[in-house]
This record gives sequence, C-alpha cells and structure tokens, in this order.
Amino acid sequence: MRFWLREPLRAEAGEGEGGGGTGSPALTADAISKLISDGVNAALNGYDKKIQAKLKDLGGRSGQQQKQGGGEEGDPDPDPDPQGGKKLAQGGVDPEVAKLRKQLEQTNKRLADQDAERAREKEAVKAEKLDAAIRKELAKATFIDDEAFESAYARLAREVRFSDDGSAIVGGSDDTPLAKYAAERIKKWDFLLKPKDVGGAGAANGGRVSGDGEVDMESIKPGMTPEEIAKVKAKLASLAPTLRF
Repeated sequence: MRFWLREPLRAEAGEGEGGGGTGSPALTADAISKLISDGVNAALNGYDKKIQAKLKDLGGRSGQQQKQGGGEEGDPDPDPDPQGGKKLAQGGVDPEVAKLRKQLEQTNKRLADQDAERAREKEAVKAEKLDAAIRKELAKATFIDDEAFESAYARLAREVRFSDDGSAIVGGSDDTPLAKYAAERIKKWDFLLKPKDVGGAGAANGGRVSGDGEVDMESIKPGMTPEEIAKVKAKLASLAPTLRF
C-alpha cells in the first residue's frame, strides 16, 4: 500500500455510504487508517524476517569460505571479493542488509510521526469544540464585563470534557450535560453577573440595598480576590442609577 493513498482513503471512508448495501457497518476514517497501518506493519515485519534470514545465510557462507581458505594453501577463491569479505568480517553486516535495515527504521519512524501528528490534530479539534461549547453556554448570561466572563469560563473549562458519544459533559459521580451544569453554576456566580433589576425599594430610599446587598466601603482594599472584586463591581453597578450628584 502506497503511503500517499492513506489520506485519500481516509477522506473517502469518512464521506462514503455505510456498507454499500451489504448490511455491514460504515467504514470510518480511523478504521481505514488502522487497516492500512496493520497491513504496512505486517509487510515490514515480513521484510525484516527476510533480512534476518539473509544475514544468517551470509554469515554461514562467510564462515565456510574462511575454513576453505585456511585449509588448502594456494587454492584460488572461485569468486574472489577481498574488499567485500573484509567489510563483512570487520563490520559483521553486509552493506546491502545495513541499507535495508536503515530504510526499515526510517519507514517505522515516518509511521510513528504520522500517528503522533494525527493524535495532536484530534486533540486540537477537540479543544476547539469544547471552547466553543463552553462560550456558547456562558453567552446566555449577562456578565459585568469581559473579565467576569473569562473568570466564569476558566472555572467551567476545568470540569468539562467530551463523552464517548461526542457530547460535552461534566464528569463526576454521574455525567451532567454541559448546558444544565452551566446554568446551575451561573446562578451561583451572581457576583459576576449584571443585576437584573436596579429599581424598586432600593432606588426609592436613596440607594440602600436590603440584606447583604449593601456595599461596605471598608471591604474594598488591596489584596482582594477576583471574586471579591467582581462582587463589589456588581453591587456598585446596581447602585449607580440611584446616585445623585
């Protein structure tokens, strides 16, 4: 199998009809790639066995020639090749076999590099899809600013992964769909969101917000966490329309 056929076959298998009317399942790109890799590896293994057999045969012939040359002085060699015999005796490997071995190593390295590149491409595509899925869910909420949005994104991205069927989920004791999990988490991140209603009793009495909605100026100080800063921003945004100068 020519190596340049691998990618065209992958593309054709990914877009083709399943089974061709035979009832067999559709051939996926990964299945075609595996078939090709298995075939190539089988051929290379057979090739390596032939090389080993040739090495053994050459070694036997070399030993026999050495015995014949030492047994009868002055007996001419029927096929003299002193340079080649010298190379084989010194290096222990026939130059032709060494060349074939090198080609085999290079082929195996190319296959390994191609597999690694495909794995990196798949991971990159998966990361892009996860990024888009998370941002889509967060876009349903109204955040104070871009910084608050990215803070929510960072929190959510640590927990999201793809399931076997390709859907985005949050793993734990049970797998929760991303949309459901994101909606629940966003409700708890109210300090990152813009207030939905700035009117009512708070506006009528000069801007005081009931309960824990009041802003304590003493709490605004260096060393605040991003969450504390975002919460203060949210409360100040809710009070802004009620301020009189």
